[in-house]
Amino acid sequence: MMTDAFDRFLARCVQSALRSEPFPEFACFTSLSPDTITPETAANKVSFHGIALILLQANPGLTGWPDLLKDRIREEARLQTFWELAHKDTIVAVLDDLGAAGADTVVLKGTALAYSVYSDPALRRRGDSDIMVTGIPRERVRAILARRGFFSTGDVMPLQESWSLCTDYGFDHTIDVHWQFKSSPEVSACLARIIPSAETTPLPKMGSNAVGLNAVDNLFMVAINRESHRVFGIQNGVDKTFDNDRLIWAVDFDLLTRAFTQADWDRVPVLAAKAGCSAIILDALLFAQRTIGTTVPPSVCDALASDTRDQPVTHYYSGLPTAHRFLRDFRASRSLAQKARLLKFHLLPGRIFLAERYPNSGHWPLFALQMRRLISAPGKLLGQSR
Repeated sequence: MMTDAFDRFLARCVQSALRSEPFPEFACFTSLSPDTITPETAANKVSFHGIALILLQANPGLTGWPDLLKDRIREEARLQTFWELAHKDTIVAVLDDLGAAGADTVVLKGTALAYSVYSDPALRRRGDSDIMVTGIPRERVRAILARRGFFSTGDVMPLQESWSLCTDYGFDHTIDVHWQFKSSPEVSACLARIIPSAETTPLPKMGSNAVGLNAVDNLFMVAINRESHRVFGIQNGVDKTFDNDRLIWAVDFDLLTRAFTQADWDRVPVLAAKAGCSAIILDALLFAQRTIGTTVPPSVCDALASDTRDQPVTHYYSGLPTAHRFLRDFRASRSLAQKARLLKFHLLPGRIFLAERYPNSGHWPLFALQMRRLISAPGKLLGQSR
């Protein structure tokens, strides 16, 4: 949560950067004494919020900031810029291959925003790219990635897989391949009600085969993604952080909504009610408004807040036990094959999930870990939040 004094200071800096206003003076921020926060801790916060390049481009000198903090921000911004240059070439090549194979591919979330609403794609800090692929068999998609040097990483989920490419430059490029909008069949089904698959927007900065969602649809995707990280966590170095108040998401919402017409704003509460996520959208907009001064029409907030109908997406992320989420996803799965994949994933997950669940037994063979999971299934598996 944005309760720390330095987090609030960073939010003021980001707001100044977005509005082309002078930065608040670092020296006047009395809470930043050596007794309360060190430059190292401050640098880690800048990294967590994903705003190093935003700060540096808006205030190149970082006048008055501690030298160690300035050096860390400059180094992170430099690496962020180099990564973007290499990542663009990598993802564009994959998109071209998928297009040549007849796939329908939509770029989602951070990369879509980087190449649509950000003036410089490198400003949108991220560690991977998300794409949704339909129209060709999964095995063909996997073969295309493998030919490009990618290898499967992490645990394969029923509706999502991660593929990574190691480079000679020290950068890893990861692509999260989605077979539907989200890894949850129920959330994907709710989003499909409001995001027709044919409604895409070209991303010319990425090449002729790159398309994304329109600004309103992107708002829903990013807001729900933010909420999922609150529940399931986000990897922060070697640790997992359960915090959805990263400032880069506030910047996403600010830049997305700047282009909204009145008709776009009018659609937001209507679509949120239809998808069942009014509370999530309201929380995202109020977060951006509270932290960096994003303009949100009061009538939109009132309409979102007054939605008293069932909100399945909001409910899905409200701390349900694993059993309840599993049953909701099982009912929402489109086919018997998808139901079978979901069942297998919950009963026999991969090593990464099992090592996290059983940290003292992470050295066990995968089969042994899966048997432990199965033995505990009646109680622990289906009675705990995943």
